[in-house]
Amino acid sequence: MQRVEKPLSARNSHEDVERLESPDTGVNPALSFQVGDDGLIPEDALRELSRSLRTATTINSPHNEKILRQRLDAILQAVLQTAGSAKLSTTHSTAAYNAMTACFTQIALNFAVSKEMWQQGFEIFLTGSETGKVKPMRQVLTTLESILSNNMTDEMRSDLVLYATSRIIGIVFDETNSSFVKSAIHALDHFLTKSVIHIPDVIFSANRAMNGMPVEKAQNDGIPGKMNSSFLDLFPHPELVKITNEMFLKAVQWIRYPDAVHATGRFVSTFFKFFREWCQNHIRTIGVGEKQLPVWLEPVKTSLTRYPELFELFRLHIVPRLLRLNAAETAVFLKTLPMNDLRKGTFTKLPLTDIRLSLLTAQISKEKTLREIVDLPNPQNIGLGLLSHNDPLIRIRAFELATEALSLKDPYSKDVLKSLKKNLPLLHAEHHPKIRNDFLGLMKHVWTRLVCSVNTMDKNRAHYLKTWDSLNEMSSIESNDMEVELRQGSYDEHLAFVSWYISFLLEELQPTASYQRHITALSMLNVVLKEDVDSSILGVKLPVDGKTRVLSAWMLSQPLLRMVLDLAVNPFDDIRQLAASILELYLCRVEQDLSEPTISRATTLMRKTGRADHADGFGQLCDISELAVVRRADYFPRVNTVKQMVSELERGSRLAIANLPQAIESFPIHGYLIGLRYILVRQNHASVDPKPGSVGSEGVEDLISQILDICRAIWQSVSGIVCFDAPEGYEIESLEASEAEIGTKDTLSYCWRALKESSSLLQAVVTSAPASLVGQSLHHDHYRQVGLLLFSQLAELRHRGAFSSVSLAFTACCVQCVRAIDISTQRLPKEWFQEVLLYIDKLASALTRRSGGLPAIIVGILAACTEIEFFDQVVLKLHDIGIQPVEVTRDNGLLRLPQVHALNCLKDVFTDSRFGTRTEKHMSRILDVAVASLDSHVWAMRNCGLMLLKALTNRMNGGTDIISANASISRRKPLSLVYAKYGNLSNLLLNLLSPSSNVQHSIEKSQNTAFEAQRVFPALEIIERSGLPKCYEREIGNAVWKHIEGPIWSIRNKAAKAASLLCDERKVPTEFRRILAKTWSTQNALHGRLLYIRCLAARLQRAPSGCKRDVWEHMFSSLLQAFNTLINANPCPLTRASYLNVVADALEAWMTSVNRDPCFDKHPLIMELSHVLSPISSDGFSRLERHVIEQRRNGLADGLEDEAIARCTRFFQAIKKAPQRYKRLEHLEYSEDATIFATIEDPAQSDKALSLTGFFLAAQFLQYSNQARFLEQLQHWALSLKFAQEEHSEFSTRLAAAESLLNFVSRCVSTGHFGKPKKELLGIYLALYDTLVDDDDEVRDKGAAAVSALLSGVDMFENGDRDTKSSESESTFTALAAKPKLVRFLLDQYPSSIELWLEAMHRLVRTKSLDRPLGVDKKTPLRLGSARGRFQESIREDTALFAEEKQNMFIDEAQEAATWLDVLVNLKISKVDDFIASELTTWITEGIQEMLTKAESEIDGPLGWTSKPEVFALGMTFILAGQAVIRLSAQRILHTDTDLLRKQLRRLLDLGQEKSLHPRWLRAIQETLKL
Repeated sequence: MQRVEKPLSARNSHEDVERLESPDTGVNPALSFQVGDDGLIPEDALRELSRSLRTATTINSPHNEKILRQRLDAILQAVLQTAGSAKLSTTHSTAAYNAMTACFTQIALNFAVSKEMWQQGFEIFLTGSETGKVKPMRQVLTTLESILSNNMTDEMRSDLVLYATSRIIGIVFDETNSSFVKSAIHALDHFLTKSVIHIPDVIFSANRAMNGMPVEKAQNDGIPGKMNSSFLDLFPHPELVKITNEMFLKAVQWIRYPDAVHATGRFVSTFFKFFREWCQNHIRTIGVGEKQLPVWLEPVKTSLTRYPELFELFRLHIVPRLLRLNAAETAVFLKTLPMNDLRKGTFTKLPLTDIRLSLLTAQISKEKTLREIVDLPNPQNIGLGLLSHNDPLIRIRAFELATEALSLKDPYSKDVLKSLKKNLPLLHAEHHPKIRNDFLGLMKHVWTRLVCSVNTMDKNRAHYLKTWDSLNEMSSIESNDMEVELRQGSYDEHLAFVSWYISFLLEELQPTASYQRHITALSMLNVVLKEDVDSSILGVKLPVDGKTRVLSAWMLSQPLLRMVLDLAVNPFDDIRQLAASILELYLCRVEQDLSEPTISRATTLMRKTGRADHADGFGQLCDISELAVVRRADYFPRVNTVKQMVSELERGSRLAIANLPQAIESFPIHGYLIGLRYILVRQNHASVDPKPGSVGSEGVEDLISQILDICRAIWQSVSGIVCFDAPEGYEIESLEASEAEIGTKDTLSYCWRALKESSSLLQAVVTSAPASLVGQSLHHDHYRQVGLLLFSQLAELRHRGAFSSVSLAFTACCVQCVRAIDISTQRLPKEWFQEVLLYIDKLASALTRRSGGLPAIIVGILAACTEIEFFDQVVLKLHDIGIQPVEVTRDNGLLRLPQVHALNCLKDVFTDSRFGTRTEKHMSRILDVAVASLDSHVWAMRNCGLMLLKALTNRMNGGTDIISANASISRRKPLSLVYAKYGNLSNLLLNLLSPSSNVQHSIEKSQNTAFEAQRVFPALEIIERSGLPKCYEREIGNAVWKHIEGPIWSIRNKAAKAASLLCDERKVPTEFRRILAKTWSTQNALHGRLLYIRCLAARLQRAPSGCKRDVWEHMFSSLLQAFNTLINANPCPLTRASYLNVVADALEAWMTSVNRDPCFDKHPLIMELSHVLSPISSDGFSRLERHVIEQRRNGLADGLEDEAIARCTRFFQAIKKAPQRYKRLEHLEYSEDATIFATIEDPAQSDKALSLTGFFLAAQFLQYSNQARFLEQLQHWALSLKFAQEEHSEFSTRLAAAESLLNFVSRCVSTGHFGKPKKELLGIYLALYDTLVDDDDEVRDKGAAAVSALLSGVDMFENGDRDTKSSESESTFTALAAKPKLVRFLLDQYPSSIELWLEAMHRLVRTKSLDRPLGVDKKTPLRLGSARGRFQESIREDTALFAEEKQNMFIDEAQEAATWLDVLVNLKISKVDDFIASELTTWITEGIQEMLTKAESEIDGPLGWTSKPEVFALGMTFILAGQAVIRLSAQRILHTDTDLLRKQLRRLLDLGQEKSLHPRWLRAIQETLKL
């Protein structure tokens, strides 16, 4: 390090420096600094310099003044260069910022700060705020603001204000780069608050940013008079509003980032505050009046529409600040909200934005600080009306609004409890995981409030009753009597609701319920039981009588135990864990044990199937059983259970060594391994007083030795399979006849799971066993044996699925070794590192894609040994191995490549977040290694180098998804800092994008494409993530463009995406014209250009702020100008298809931007497009799809036909947004259109055709609705929808059917023509019902939207309202809320329909109706099939290793049966044919007889035969169908004898109580027998 005191500018000579250091100058000699070899001032020197600069310097003469100025300038230049470096640590940068502040302050005291230095300091503030500490950066900003206010001439201040404003606005408006956004918004807010920057400055810069003008241009032009008529002439009021809205939208998009949220919220309120004040002073048309709406209203609505995911952030940080700006405007704003409609729940006719804003305002009104400003009566009623809304975010916020209160003791109103009872079943089935978690958190609060309010009301009731007894005056008696009556009513309502909710939770646990209902109910049962068990959570409990009436009736009953135990072996992990947690609480509450038959059934189930869920359930139940018993005073610790499990494991491991197929077939050991692990993890043996037979320290040591022997035996039995290079191809030797069903999948599953569970058991040993030895740790030999066993497994395993849990166990073992007291044990991990280096060399010829478990060994050792020196040693050692030249030596014909193992180890080290700070200084070195590997002539080296480079790219930028994937990002990525931080990255990019001459000659021509892609793809991905570096920007840009026009399609596509992200969005129209106007040398070059402009269009379409209409017009005009060249004169079908893709995408995006503009069809460009397409089809767009289908017959290129069909489909789908465009289809004959769709054979295109059919039929409905031929067409369409919605249909087909229904219903509703119900529409309505119970939420949402539109249209028709705008509302019901509404609609529209009755009966008994339109041949029997056969099929034992999921995981067959039972009994039909009644009764009695036979022969109970979902559903079908027959017979609709049926049900009820049949069955039977 050398001592230098010189300004970094070249204006001072060496003599000047010496003169500055002379003591005769009178300048403080402490103002000196040192510059290191890297040109930066060291951290200590900066601190000393800051202290020196705080001392004021006295100027005695002009000569000293000049010298002081030169010295301070030199210091400031050096400090600015140091502060601007990206290589500083946090403390070093803090010292630099403090020194910069002190230097600026010292200069400002005596001199004027130059404009260049202020700009440089401002840039440092923008960049430094990304990583610097808050306090020093705030001081920098305050200092810069003070200098700008007090230390500048007017001219300099004006220039710097324009510079700063333009720079800030440019950052805020750049949607592609989030760098410096937080600091820019913070600076703009600060400057506005301090009146350094004014509203005209912001308006002027925002306008230039909107028009794509750079900062330099703004500086040259200057701002026209800010406060005079020239400015107002340039920016009239409408233009000001437009710019203001755009400014708000651009700023508010950054609120999604946590670090920028507070700065954005402050700026928005500050901006509108000063904008309003400025407008009041300078524009008379804007003032405060009774009818004046806030200026911020429209941009807030627009932003909520554009960014609905930011709803919560708007509620917390944006809208409250805006409401505080002006009370009068806020009052006017509140009057515009549809609060009354929302209180009534009639939200389907309201715009989605109004609903969001109303809900947001209602939530804000409950805050203490805003109650006086936002006065809304009963805001919770607004939330009650939105609980069934289809938008998940609206639902959850409505629930929060309806249930929150200031005090937990406030009781709920009657309306709230009633609404919760209605809507909680919908909320419990929430399919969005995040919304479901939010709901659970709110529901826990609801339960807490229920408990507290009941407790408070109970105390108050006792107090009022006591007061009533002591009073003698009649008036007081009446007053208190009324008060007691009111309190008693609320008290009873709360207790009734609690009782209902617990009953509802148990109903949700039935076997046929969906995963969502199971997990939500279990979570809430866990809360309820914890509240009942541990009163310390709240300090209160339910009163005694409340417990007797509620909890004791349900929570302490056998139905809870039965239903939760059934879920202990559920296929979903989280459901099993929650069920185990509830069982623990239950057994603790009732002080009883699990029954022996339950454990026995779990054991039998685990052994029969060998499935992972059954094994885990068995282990959980064993642990819970022992945990319940261990609480008894006479229980000795679980030595007997442990010994029994160890004995079984020893027997099973010996069998696996001797005969693996037999062990797989008859003795799965996974459940015992899991159970023993749970016991070891949970139980602390040392916490139990020593008693005879207990586990002492010697017993634990013996147990550990036994476990080690078992794990070694398991490894010995499975190693031959899991260490095979390709275990999926492992073939089992010939087996005995009894073992013939065992296949490769069973063997692999057994071996991998055995290894997984044994390693997890070892992990439990090393982490839990030390606590069980009083004052001791595991012996050194135990640690060594466990570590060596896990080490050998990782070193020899070949596949990731096998060693994932082994790596966790090895890491835990290393950590425990380091923590041990014994020095020799502490050294074990480092000894294993030396061993792994030998393995890297030993296994140099045993190559796999990820080097097996060797990287996991390195990561485990480094996770335990946290010394920085050791970490650096490991990385450098691996680096040295990785850069070794590839030798052409071979072992047994195999190439030796230890470099591959080293690079794979480095990849895992740099991927692990635990080593983030320690890997930072090695990044540049490892980047060089990764890029150098891509030039290797060996594929394995290139492959591992590519994976390492991708890991490093993720490490530099964060996350795993590139920006172009448009993934949601929760953290900002300062892209421009990447190249400053890693200096060699720019050179590496240029190297990767340039042709490699080193190995090109050694690569075969057929392999050249793959080699080129391996080099170019990572470079393009880095560019996509981080942009272009400032240095080599032109060279790298030219290299990217060469790849766009290159010969390899995949590289062209990747390069086009990367280049599209580099183009300024405001220059996209110009770029379109530039690209299409130039000539191209090859078709590859043309194809690359078309890909590029298509990526540009896609980028604009998905931009957060959207794209303006005029931009699409310019782009579309450019495309049409190239039509003749690219279609008529172009011989290549591939590039023609690419061009049509671009045209169709631009057209679709343009249509989206104009939305429902009725004049769109007459736009000149659309007319021109129709003209240029006339050679293809004389009728333009309406016939374009038919022409392309004809081209299919003529054998045109697949690319052209498929792309054109898809594009045309998009066009037709977009047409539905403008009612005027329906006229095109209304004039077509439906038979012709059907012919078009009939010619489509491709499934993908037939799905698109199906989605359009509903739209077309709706267009024909008004004209042909009375023609028999058309009505027959409708029935056949309904039948095709029925087939399309079957469970086995593809998702795309089911979604197309739902879209078709939505198109049909929406179109019919929009016309406002609803006449008498037509029986031909019944099949369509039933198909619509099927969409509401589909497995996929997208299909259900489409169906719910159709139902909402249908019911809205019916209301309009009945009320005489012909306003069709409400039918186009985006607000719809949820699918579960729409389902009962649709059922009620069917009953109202078809109250006496025999067709509906027959369909309801088929759906009740879960049999297929005839494959023909409804109403055809009503005399056909039901054809129910054999009830006995269906029952026998349902109870057949499933011993498959992997359970096969049912096609529809959402539908609840038992719930559906109850729904259609209600339809049957509520239809008002006169009579059903006797043969149908006889067939139905016979089928039901046969089924119930089978249930009786099974119940007589086998005891049920937890994990019994009725717990199987198929059996439970079929049993409920028989019972509910029997209930239907009994009720219909009582109504004289069915003429049949029900005595036998009643007798069977009574017998089944008696047997059920004796044999512990499912409680839900018994309750349904009881309800039936009461009829």
